[in-house]
Amino acid sequence: MTLWHRRILYIIFILLFFILAPAISFYAAGYEFDFNSGKVQRTGILIIESEPKGASIDLGDKKKYNWFYDFFYKDEKMTTPNKLRNLLPDEYEITLSKEGYYDYRRKVEINPGQTVILDDPLLFKKAEPQLIDSNEVLGQGMSPDKNKLAAVAGENLLIIDLSSGQTKKIPLDLNISIAQGSFEIIWSPSNKKVALTLDDYPVFNVENGRKEIEARNYFSGRIDRLKWDSFSDNKIYVQRGNIIHQLNIAQKNIDLTINKGSNSDFMVESDNLYTTQKEEDSSSLLIYDLNKKQLIKKISIPPALNYIFLNAGQKLIYLYNEKHCILYTIDPWSIFPLQDSISNLRDFFLINSETMLYWNDYEVWLYDIGRKNKTLLMRISERIDKAIWHPDNNHLIYNTAGGINAIELKDWIYLSAMQILDWRDTSETIISPDSRFIYFTGWLDSGRNLYKLEIK
Repeated sequence: MTLWHRRILYIIFILLFFILAPAISFYAAGYEFDFNSGKVQRTGILIIESEPKGASIDLGDKKKYNWFYDFFYKDEKMTTPNKLRNLLPDEYEITLSKEGYYDYRRKVEINPGQTVILDDPLLFKKAEPQLIDSNEVLGQGMSPDKNKLAAVAGENLLIIDLSSGQTKKIPLDLNISIAQGSFEIIWSPSNKKVALTLDDYPVFNVENGRKEIEARNYFSGRIDRLKWDSFSDNKIYVQRGNIIHQLNIAQKNIDLTINKGSNSDFMVESDNLYTTQKEEDSSSLLIYDLNKKQLIKKISIPPALNYIFLNAGQKLIYLYNEKHCILYTIDPWSIFPLQDSISNLRDFFLINSETMLYWNDYEVWLYDIGRKNKTLLMRISERIDKAIWHPDNNHLIYNTAGGINAIELKDWIYLSAMQILDWRDTSETIISPDSRFIYFTGWLDSGRNLYKLEIK
């Protein structure tokens, strides 16, 4: 090769360096030249994590990327967690997949120069429901701490640890046949005892399995209602007509009797007894001091034939008008006790002291208790049986006649939806505190049985 040829090659390499180096730096810095518009635009970054890890990432058929992205990622299988650079501004149909789990899908918008972080995708496990007991479930109730479930199945009381799934059987030894849904299972405040409002109204210690007392043995005639004390496991309140009796389980005697003037529902909280009274054209909330055995406050409330007390142990009192599906929130010690009313409510539960989730047949709402704001989370055409809040605070799980479903929310905004169980006529849905299991009742032959479904 002559000196002239070497000089030509030297000049060509220098020219290529000055042309390619800026171009490579340009693309590596996250810029892209759009030949259609003739404009320079910045690319974006997508950071993806998932639970569980190791899910494969698919950005969809319409994904776009510059050559720098193609050079580094085209032949590489992308899994979570991952940081994807040099993505062109666009809307991406992201799918996360992992064997043994349902696919996760979500639309994500990448804007120029933007870093989008998806750190909350949850993949639900594919599993078959497991039968907990072969006997038909006749009634059930969850403990106040939401760690245990008590259920009457056949001739046994089942105590289920919701996180581990372990079940303890306590023989009931009843003298009567039980109809489904004809009684209540009521937990004590310490989550160590349950009372059943059937037969002789037995009280069981769920830790040692012993029957501690039969409340009916201390009263003649019918028992209308039974409630636990708000603090003590040794005190239960029995209503017979207009009279409330306090039964001491440890001493096995009746310590207190109050005539509250009506056969309406009642609630005990902090040494006070709350009840309602219907008058000619009005209704009242009555508060009795249990220590003094006297009425200490009377609050006017909207007239109704009957009220039900819900969710004791909170700052506010929740009074439910079942006939008209209206829930009233009341602060009994405020100058203006009646705080708010929520119409078209079939059931609810408190996510925390400031937030309530409630639903009717076709809608699920979020209610900010302090601000009194209502936010519609979803509306569907299929009747909702029950809605529950996922412990990760980003998912709502609900069941309909067609199965169990989940929707993903971020700051209470709807993101995605999926079905996690195709099973007809599920009911009484409960999620474990660690979100590993969903418990529900479903058909087995001609009876309703209790199942658990592993989702994590």
